[in-house]
Amino acid sequence: MKYLLVLMTSLALFACGGKESGESAEEAAEAAAGAVEEAAGDAMEAAEGAMDEAGAMAEEAMDEAEAAVEGAMDKAAEVEDKLKEKAEEVEGAIEDAMKD
Repeated sequence: MKYLLVLMTSLALFACGGKESGESAEEAAEAAAGAVEEAAGDAMEAAEGAMDEAGAMAEEAMDEAEAAVEGAMDKAAEVEDKLKEKAEEVEGAIEDAMKD
C-alpha cells in the first residue's frame, strides 16, 4: 500500500511537471491517498460480501446434510421394521415345522 501511494504521488508530481507549487503536489498526494483509501474500502466491502456469501453457502450445506441424515435414519428404521417382520415370519415357520 505504501508503495502504491508513493507511486501515485510520483506520477501526480510528474504529471504536474514538477514545476507547480507545493500546494499542487500536496493536492495530488491527497488525491492519491483518497484513491487508495477508496480502493481499500471497496476491497473490504467485497471481502465482507464474500464472507457473507460463504456463510450462507455453509449454512445451506449444513441444512442439506441434516436432511440427508434424517432421510437415512428414516430408511434405516424402515429396514429395521421389515427385518423384524421377516424374523417373526421365520420364527413362525420354524415353530410350524417343528409341530409337524
